[in-house]
Amino acid sequence: PDTKIEPALMKMAEQLVESRIAAFDPAKFHDRYEDAVIAMIERKKAGLPAEARRAPQKDGAIIDFAEALRKSLEKGGKAPAAKDAPATKS
Repeated sequence: PDTKIEPALMKMAEQLVESRIAAFDPAKFHDRYEDAVIAMIERKKAGLPAEARRAPQKDGAIIDFAEALRKSLEKGGKAPAAKDAPATKS
C-alpha cells in the first residue's frame, strides 16, 4: 500500500498487458514442461541415464525490454517484437 508507481511506468505496464491480451483456448494449450517431466520419469523407470542438458545459445544479444518499451511509448505504438528490440551486449 505504501508503494508509489510512477505514472509513466504504470502506462508502460498497462500497454504491455493490453498488447498481450488474447482469448485463451485450452484445447490449443500444450504444456511442454509437463511433457519433459513425463519423459524424464519414463527414462528413469526404464533405467536409462538422464539426458544431457543443452547449453543455452550464446549469441551475445541481450534484449532490454524496458528500453524497447520506452522507445515504443515515445513513438506511440505497441511494444516491438523481440526480434525488433534493440540488442545490447554484456
